[in-house]
Amino acid sequence: MRTPVIGEDACVCDNAPNQPREIVIPSPAWLASALPTEPVVDVVERMRVAVGLAERNVAEGTGGPFGAGVFVEATGELIAAGVSVVVESHCAHAHAEMMAVGLAQRKLGTHDLASAGLGDLQLVSCCEPCAM
Repeated sequence: MRTPVIGEDACVCDNAPNQPREIVIPSPAWLASALPTEPVVDVVERMRVAVGLAERNVAEGTGGPFGAGVFVEATGELIAAGVSVVVESHCAHAHAEMMAVGLAQRKLGTHDLASAGLGDLQLVSCCEPCAM
């Protein structure tokens, strides 16, 4: 039987010793410095953030042209952002939207973003979100 254990940086499954035991998907080193430091109140500006991240991801050679962010809808506070690193990480989980949501969950300390007490959150993606 598979026993998942959530660690600081990975999900570890102890059921198959000859299988990879963790998934670690780092964001590109430049990402933190590319994020807005002030709230992004206008939804068009939020989309510009996502598009800008996608463009930078390609320019830096760190992934495909996909960027996303999780914002507090009422205030425009950016909770977390992600870019696609699917090819680079060899992991289908690493779509920009999934990275943004996963990083928001880690930052807020909960799998249930609605329970974080921030009101409605908004996922903004530079294109149609993936089916993941």
